[in-house]
Amino acid sequence: MIKSKTWYKSKTIILAFLLAVLEPVLRVFPELKGFLGDHYGIALAVLSAVIAGLRFITEQPITLREDK
Repeated sequence: MIKSKTWYKSKTIILAFLLAVLEPVLRVFPELKGFLGDHYGIALAVLSAVIAGLRFITEQPITLREDK
């Protein structure tokens, strides 16, 4: 039996959350786009690709609560 892990320990979930938060934060603080320069779109695409890659290699299920 594969033991599940809690959602906050999942790298896939953490990166997906960062991607979901990054765009609204950059809309509120446009000066942060200057930090990424012209590579803003590339950074979002790379982060999306990493999430997809992690999803392909993930074998362990996640759960909302820790197993007792």
